[in-house]
Amino acid sequence: MRHNASHFGRAQQLAAEGYLDLDAKITHFLKVKGVSRAAFDQHMTDAFRLWRERCERPWRVDFGPWAHLLPPQGVPRRKALIP
Repeated sequence: MRHNASHFGRAQQLAAEGYLDLDAKITHFLKVKGVSRAAFDQHMTDAFRLWRERCERPWRVDFGPWAHLLPPQGVPRRKALIP
């Protein structure tokens, strides 16, 4: 449950595809955090605004000592077995 609250954009995709009950996830978030629906809506607005701002910047991931575990560039990643 927490993963879908932390990655709400993905949770929305899964709900649209019929894999997830988004209302249940929101209800869970409200209960665990002890907040109102208005507070949740504001949190999501703020989070998506920050995400959009960060997406506008160029970025690079440094995997440090784990870089050798990655496939070479250009090799396609495997598709996840579960959505």
